[in-house]
Amino acid sequence: MKIMKNWVKKRHNRIFKMVKKPIGNYLKKHYGLTFTPFDTEGKPYLILANHQTALDHFVILLPLKEYAYPIASEDIFSIRLGKLLSWAVAPVPLVKGQKNVTTILTCRRIAAQNKSIILCPEGNRTFSGKTEYIAPSVAKMAKLLKLPIAFMIIRGGYGVRPRWAEENRPAKMHVSVESVLTPEEYSGMTDDQLYAEICKRLYVDESHDDGTVYDCAHRAEYLERVLYYCPHCGMTHFESHGHELKCTKCGMTVIYQTNKQFTTADGTPPPFNNVNEWYEAQRKFVVEYQPTDNDAALTEDACNVYDVRLMKGKKLLHKNAKLTLYPDKIVFTLKKGQTIKKEFLTDVSSMAVLGKNKLEIFVDDKVWQVVGDKRFNAVKYANFFFKYKNNKEGIYDLGQFLGL
Repeated sequence: MKIMKNWVKKRHNRIFKMVKKPIGNYLKKHYGLTFTPFDTEGKPYLILANHQTALDHFVILLPLKEYAYPIASEDIFSIRLGKLLSWAVAPVPLVKGQKNVTTILTCRRIAAQNKSIILCPEGNRTFSGKTEYIAPSVAKMAKLLKLPIAFMIIRGGYGVRPRWAEENRPAKMHVSVESVLTPEEYSGMTDDQLYAEICKRLYVDESHDDGTVYDCAHRAEYLERVLYYCPHCGMTHFESHGHELKCTKCGMTVIYQTNKQFTTADGTPPPFNNVNEWYEAQRKFVVEYQPTDNDAALTEDACNVYDVRLMKGKKLLHKNAKLTLYPDKIVFTLKKGQTIKKEFLTDVSSMAVLGKNKLEIFVDDKVWQVVGDKRFNAVKYANFFFKYKNNKEGIYDLGQFLGL
């Protein structure tokens, strides 16, 4: 990607001010959003925020008087309006799962032009209600930029619109800068100390019952986008209908309530109280999983496979393929019976979950995007890929990074 000498353009701020009110009205009406204004007073900041909804970059911009440049996944530049978006407000591209030296250089240019930068360092919207993994590189980035760090905290977004869901649940969410860390305060910190401080200030857990009612017509719909572990069956496929989630193997059924907690129809205790507890048990299952037969498939799904041309778009490679996950590889079976096998480590360099349930695979020297149906679970593929990669590097602890 070519780095523009002057990334900042006057039109970016003008367009921001034109669309700020209508976007704010939309978020207030559909997401119940309120915010506390934050004035940068003409000084550049590194604005770090937790990540709860698909519209968080708009949510984070609303408290600001002047436009700040968000770092955004390259996937948004592949959509039809990607070029228009780049021209209008110039978000800074970042490729998930890859080193992004160009992203850092662009941010330094923006800061040199006295403008602020926005980053959600999780890189992923939360699936569970609590802050996802944050890469330690965020501390190095902060030290390179040497800007005051504003911690913009979003609260209520997970309840209003979970990442795995399609429906809003009418309630309230709020965004505000809850603290600021100056360069003088963190200059004496080690990278590890600054990283720990960033993680602490961005940590939010909204998986519990906070007394708010989050209701809609199909509360449990599409929970199978994130959950694939059954405490009775192990690896499974779930089906969701209305407020219920059911294991297709053993029939275990839970009800997702308006307080974000699980219950059962017959009053017996659910296996987990909420999505976060289930999510953590699922992680533990993956970390401790020991294959008894490397030739046995773990799971399979129907999908389309696209060739992604970073920052340009994507082209359909294989339609109606079957994607099969093994402990050490993935196999694509095409309509004509041809199989394409990609070994972890030798062929696959990384994976990333995009949006609600798209899977991006960095394979050989290409990027493939795997798109299943609406109920496709991309999380399991990323989890098992990173588990295998970690184990090969001698990492076995429960807290290991599993792609999210």
